[in-house]
Amino acid sequence: LRQYELITAEKQLLEQTLRGSIKALAEVLSLTNPEVFGRTARYKNRVGDLAAAIDAEDAWQLESAAMLSHIGCMTVPAELVSRKLRGERLEDDDLAEYATHAAVGADLLSAIPRLEGVAEAVRYQEKGYDGSGYPRDGVQGDKIPLGARLLRIVADFEAIDDEESNPRVSLGKLKQNAQCYDPDVLTAFESIVVGATDRATETVGIHQLTDSMILAQDVYTSDNILLITKGHEMTLSARRHLQNYLSNGMIGDSVVVWRQGR
Repeated sequence: LRQYELITAEKQLLEQTLRGSIKALAEVLSLTNPEVFGRTARYKNRVGDLAAAIDAEDAWQLESAAMLSHIGCMTVPAELVSRKLRGERLEDDDLAEYATHAAVGADLLSAIPRLEGVAEAVRYQEKGYDGSGYPRDGVQGDKIPLGARLLRIVADFEAIDDEESNPRVSLGKLKQNAQCYDPDVLTAFESIVVGATDRATETVGIHQLTDSMILAQDVYTSDNILLITKGHEMTLSARRHLQNYLSNGMIGDSVVVWRQGR
């Protein structure tokens, strides 16, 4: 019994260490390049909600895949990544080049013990449920890793919503390509989006921010440079990041967050 307790405790410690390391890496990337990596905070939150809605197991792996989904984008031209994330329609050659980020990210993550499942979710995130997309290997339907199916619908929705800024309209456009998404996941996602549109926001002073508060709007500097994207969950480093810019007079003294408890 003692040996079992030791093994269980060690397993939990290793898992917490791994999750903490992933969170730290994702936060550093998002603060360094908020346009590309900042949106992964929104991916993580939506994937977490989806995982809960469909009673998925190992939700931490699904959220980890969301947080690390764009790590391979460092090898893709920044201009191309920006165009894709803004929802711009790409020509076939550009789309194929952009899609290489998934394979690169998967190869990087597959070298880390216990992240094999995360790596496969990252590898197939550009794959449609109907077999369209990348990689071109004939895998389709439920044979696509669950994490990849969640990522595909979340990423596509976020790209559309960046352009529309109306979740219900964005959802309607997403459903026009329903064949690309797992139907059960799409149904769950629709209920989440509709419910989230009624959430209230509030304005909070930067020095009054606390951990776990979530930004409801992007934060820009006075030079119109994106600093932190909406959906970012406040942490000590994120709050200090904002406070430093505030002390230098480069941002306003308040931000908009989602009201907690709603």
